[in-house]
Amino acid sequence: EAVLVQGFPQDDNLARLRDELRSALRAHGVGENLDLRYKIVAAHFTVMRFSNPQADWKRLLDFLQAYRETDFGETRFQSLQLIWNDWCVSAGATRTIREYALRD
Repeated sequence: EAVLVQGFPQDDNLARLRDELRSALRAHGVGENLDLRYKIVAAHFTVMRFSNPQADWKRLLDFLQAYRETDFGETRFQSLQLIWNDWCVSAGATRTIREYALRD
């Protein structure tokens, strides 16, 4: 139902940020369901979500397989947003709770 681009962190900053966030959420009583199935360690982002069940899936699969090993370069982030949303990040169900600036 989506296409993701894999990411590979260059250092441990993402892991440390996630661990700090897990600790803070648990300390406030809202992190009890974190990591129930597995601990999230991936560094990916969604680039496409599907809404048309009649799409040309074979053509899309061929395209994705052709670019499977493509290096899309490096992405740097200046901020993170804590959001409330549904699984599909629907516009009507998404709201920003807080934005956090990141240090260089």
